Amino acid sequence: IDITERVQAEEVAHRMADRWAILYRAGEEISASLDSEQVFQAVYRAVRQVMPCEDFLICLYDEVHHLMGGEFILENGNRMDAEPYPADCGLGGHVVHTGQVVLLNSPMQISASGIKFMPYGSGVVTSSVLAVPMQLKAKTIGMISAQSYHSDAYTTDDREWLEILAGHAATAIENASLFKQAQLEIAERKLSEEALGESEQKYRRIVETSIEGIISLYKDGRITFINQQMAAMLGYSIDEMLGKKFESFLPEDQLSDHYAQMELRLQGKSSVYERCLLGKDGRRHWVLVSGKAILNIDGEPEGSFGMVTDITDRKQAEENIHKLNAELEKRVEERTRELRDAQEQLVRHEKLAVLGQMASSVGHELRNPLAVITSAIYYLKLVQPDADAKIKQYLGIIDQEVRNSDKI
Repeated sequence: IDITERVQAEEVAHRMADRWAILYRAGEEISASLDSEQVFQAVYRAVRQVMPCEDFLICLYDEVHHLMGGEFILENGNRMDAEPYPADCGLGGHVVHTGQVVLLNSPMQISASGIKFMPYGSGVVTSSVLAVPMQLKAKTIGMISAQSYHSDAYTTDDREWLEILAGHAATAIENASLFKQAQLEIAERKLSEEALGESEQKYRRIVETSIEGIISLYKDGRITFINQQMAAMLGYSIDEMLGKKFESFLPEDQLSDHYAQMELRLQGKSSVYERCLLGKDGRRHWVLVSGKAILNIDGEPEGSFGMVTDITDRKQAEENIHKLNAELEKRVEERTRELRDAQEQLVRHEKLAVLGQMASSVGHELRNPLAVITSAIYYLKLVQPDADAKIKQYLGIIDQEVRNSDKI
């Protein structure tokens, strides 16, 4: 049975599952980090597992000075520095200006694109380019680009995958930038009472304007703080959630794991995990939680702090992929069954043909000795015309049996 199609389909399904698994793990790592360099490294590690990237760039747009900066550039795996350049030119400038993906798979396409690429590194000719914008609240803040020295290196699947990763990276980079900015301000003004008050206001502004949900719980599970994004994610106001037990916003099937996570916080441990929450309208919302313990002045855990990212769309996409894989498996099984039935029918036809040939051969082989016997009977009758009745009777029996055998 030829199962080539099934094997190929299974290989495609496994590759797709591996790609989305890499994206999922990268999203978790990126969302849990408040360090830009760690975000850059995590993005690069994920990309090089999925697609060719002899050269790799993460460039951020400086809106104030209208410059593109090469925050993370690798040539053939080697880190290199590059001077900022005007955002009116270069691949990064084009992506930021248009907000569109660039997918070029040959030197001819690169030349015909009209993009004025900024030279850097050793000058090895790039044959394929995939560049996607990093966007935050419909605003392009930078670009991620994978580049290869070989033609036809990238596909539309690579484009879709990198666009999703760029969305995670944009949020993480923005959070890291805000966190770093807040840290610097605290370090500069930590000796001033007034400065501490301003920093607290700054943190509050960061928390309130963050696109991530932020929530803190007392050790008994009561919500002690929540930002607007977290409340809006579930369709509530802040006042409707403050002071409530967090478990009241959870489906029953999530309670046991919630209690286990709270126990980890009381042990001073951090973790990143998925959680399903119930919205005000009863709908389920999947989120990725980065939870940390809140310590009191004596260093003892007294609650939990969490950064919450809505991953409902991603979970829906994963569910759709599972459905597609199941449908593909079903189609492969049906096709395999059709091929098996066709082969069995072919084998039956071949067996009948062989049987016919054997019957013909047996008939031929049988008639030869029958002809000899017939000739012998005729001869005996000829040479013994006066044979007794008994001999004539047996000769007649032999002659009749020969005639019957000849009919087979």
